[in-house]
Amino acid sequence: MMKLNIQTFAAATGTFLKVREDEGFKAVTMVAVDGTSGIVFDTKGKKNDDIVLIATNANASAAKDVTIKAPTKGSYAAADSDLTLSLAAGGVAIARISTAKYANNDGTIVITGGSTDVKVQAICR
Repeated sequence: MMKLNIQTFAAATGTFLKVREDEGFKAVTMVAVDGTSGIVFDTKGKKNDDIVLIATNANASAAKDVTIKAPTKGSYAAADSDLTLSLAAGGVAIARISTAKYANNDGTIVITGGSTDVKVQAICR
């Protein structure tokens, strides 16, 4: 399986939504995933077990894939394959991931989608 080097393409950059304990509700702004390059979230300074991803499929009639890419240059605990989910039309999914498993050594996590109908937000404390 060929792995992408995230430095070779122009992916969008995502921003983490910070949510603290007992802080109450926060509005979530979903970011469209470029259908080709994806979106990159920088996890530097985030706790390894505190990364939560929300993904939605805005397409009302067709399922779309959302993929958390395996790191191209990860730690000793890095995943060796992508984590892909087919989001039903209009569907929503949530994932809690470890940066040790899905972050590159530079702290980035790459999310790709089947089209710009896929929208993602990353959440941390």
